[in-house]
Amino acid sequence: MEIKDDALTHSIKTLSDKNPRIRSAAIFGMISRKYKEAVPYLIKTFQTDTEKNVRISAILGAGLLNNRTKLEPKQKKTLTQALNVLLDDKDEEIAIYTASALAMFGVSKGYKLLLVGINRDNKTLRSWSVGGLGCLRQKKSIKILLAVLLNDKIYHVREMAARALFKIGGNEAMAGLSEALKKEPDNHVRETISKALDGTLR
Repeated sequence: MEIKDDALTHSIKTLSDKNPRIRSAAIFGMISRKYKEAVPYLIKTFQTDTEKNVRISAILGAGLLNNRTKLEPKQKKTLTQALNVLLDDKDEEIAIYTASALAMFGVSKGYKLLLVGINRDNKTLRSWSVGGLGCLRQKKSIKILLAVLLNDKIYHVREMAARALFKIGGNEAMAGLSEALKKEPDNHVRETISKALDGTLR
């Protein structure tokens, strides 16, 4: 594949940098610029990088790229097939982040892993797991997400739960958000819930 974009070429080269933080930054740089050409490099990174956090960046980057740009059907198929393998990764966190990434493609194969993720101590893992449930838009997730919204100690996880409930929608989700608003102590989360209830949440 011939790469003509200088910024993309730089990002691809940076994926070989010795510093894992720089490699992760290169991934999210490609995602922010919506480079469809990043697909094979994301796959290579989450399959072969020696640093767990860089692999996670590439896994989540795959889902985010699908959300932010219109990938070709072949690209989607290639990414989801490669991600599916990681659902059986021996590292539980890798598997759960993969389930979240697949949810961004509308693939529910990792649903049970997302349910595991929302109960782990890692707040970032909980947040992405909640986000994954929202992406899948399944009514059976509403009670689970309401429990997160009412009980999680971390405000941004609760906010993600509110966003997930908004995505799912329906009377049950809206009624739950309305009740949660009465009990929510954080102003930022309260604002998110209010926007969800009046339909202005983006």
